[in-house]
Amino acid sequence: MSGELKPAPSRRSSGDGARRPRVLIVEDDALIGLYEERTLSALGYEVERATNAREALRLAGEAGAGHDLVLMDIDLGEGMDGIEAAFELRKYSEAPILFLSSMSEAEVAARAEGLGAWSFFPKGVGAAALARRIEGLLGGGGSP
Repeated sequence: MSGELKPAPSRRSSGDGARRPRVLIVEDDALIGLYEERTLSALGYEVERATNAREALRLAGEAGAGHDLVLMDIDLGEGMDGIEAAFELRKYSEAPILFLSSMSEAEVAARAEGLGAWSFFPKGVGAAALARRIEGLLGGGGSP
């Protein structure tokens, strides 16, 4: 798949300086998680990564976490899956959630009803398309 990767739009912090958008990646597969982390970091995003739901909830609940977006795998292995984790995450954050999955969008939609701001993206589509989707969810224009 072709497409140019562009740097993340800057967002203004509550102070007087610009800050990079913060993304929480929740992915249990180490290689996929590392790929997503490196890709988003290279695009200028500030990235935190969790390998399971419990860790994601801990990171989201920490004071000042302030994630702008959550990139969430659905199949997280043992314990809570990504959709269950997303409902719990809503206790800490209203950040948009982008589910990455090999499931169909219809399957995800049926389970995620009532979750609030969320989107779906199929795994394996490519970094450029993922970057465009993330930029769109974060407002795309990088306006303050």
